[in-house]
Amino acid sequence: MRLLVGSAIFMVVLLAAAIYITHETLVLINQFRDELSSLMELVNSGKWFEAQDKAAKLQKRWNQMQDWWDLYIFHTDIEAIEVTLARLISFIDSKEQAAGLAELAELDMHFSHIYRNEMFNLQNVL
Repeated sequence: MRLLVGSAIFMVVLLAAAIYITHETLVLINQFRDELSSLMELVNSGKWFEAQDKAAKLQKRWNQMQDWWDLYIFHTDIEAIEVTLARLISFIDSKEQAAGLAELAELDMHFSHIYRNEMFNLQNVL
């Protein structure tokens, strides 16, 4: 009986941790996507200094989070974000608006892809 109760408690704790981690990941992805939108506005308006500052902050925040995300997000998704973010910063530094906007769209797509993969729904469970 103790084994059954202990196993049930362990499963509930594990499920609660998974729900919490998934929720926090989805919140962080939405925050990143909001920051990308504001960065896109800066690039569109030609405010390159502010865009460089925002992109540097975004990369710093990403570097802090990727260590945690490496534990449960596919490494190919993490690598794709890193490469796209590096190209974005390069294009912003060289003030290439079209290429920077393309990289912003690609970065948003990568975050959207992770969001869909991490979201709890029947498709992801099966």
